[in-house]
Amino acid sequence: MKYKGMTVNEALYESGLYKSYDKTLMGKKVDKLISILTELGLDRASIKPIIESYNLIMPKNSEKE
Repeated sequence: MKYKGMTVNEALYESGLYKSYDKTLMGKKVDKLISILTELGLDRASIKPIIESYNLIMPKNSEKE
């Protein structure tokens, strides 16, 4: 994993995805947030609490993995 040992914020910055992530978060586009976090190497179990911390709901089809 390329971003292992980094915080999510560090990985977003290092990958150049931080602006896209912020814009996506402002638009509350959960599927795109999941896509970006997956690109950073996070699994669904790690992504769920991040999504929920923004008071957003993880789509049902995304919780299975």
